[in-house]
Amino acid sequence: MNLLKRLLGKQSVDDEPIASQQESFEWWRRAVGEGTGVTPHSLSACDELPGASGPFGESADSPIPVNGPEGEVIYLNQLRCKNGCGFLWHRIGSSTTAGPSKNLDIYELVALDASEWRRLYFSMYHPRRSTLTPAGLHLRSWKSLSDIERVFAKCTGFGSTSYVENFPFGMPDAAARDDQLNSISPGVGASVAKRVQDILRQSEGKWSRPPNFPPS
Repeated sequence: MNLLKRLLGKQSVDDEPIASQQESFEWWRRAVGEGTGVTPHSLSACDELPGASGPFGESADSPIPVNGPEGEVIYLNQLRCKNGCGFLWHRIGSSTTAGPSKNLDIYELVALDASEWRRLYFSMYHPRRSTLTPAGLHLRSWKSLSDIERVFAKCTGFGSTSYVENFPFGMPDAAARDDQLNSISPGVGASVAKRVQDILRQSEGKWSRPPNFPPS
């Protein structure tokens, strides 16, 4: 095994090359440090945090390790239900823990067919993304993606890294105003917004959080 893989951990599944993940993480570290004077700390490359407890990804004591904000976006965009359905998602906030990660991001997800809701916790200070998934979910193969799909995997098209009021019904407006989408080409945000609106209409009347779903 070469030095890079020894440092970043063995990549045992089909995912974005770990060198690319590391490059994205280091770019974010430099950008945040230069912009705020606070450089994010770097934790080890791992699929699961040492000493983690509770359901993976669905407990603050067992967050999903990822390589910065872009790592969260790619992970969420690649996440699939057992039936292959993807998710709409938004960041509902952050929390502080006593564990090694200290700061966590919290996301709310709903399947594109409204069949299930999830709340996931992320630790984004790692050189690569975890290859593990919460129970009942899987990650779409990176190798199966076309070049354009790999570009959009890094965009917040069907999701938002900010809180979206009246989720998921506020998602079309969030997509239409998304600076990242509209920087690709004028009108991309509006096009994605229409797709999301169509998704919401297809399962109209089913977008209700389960009674036992954690409150925001």
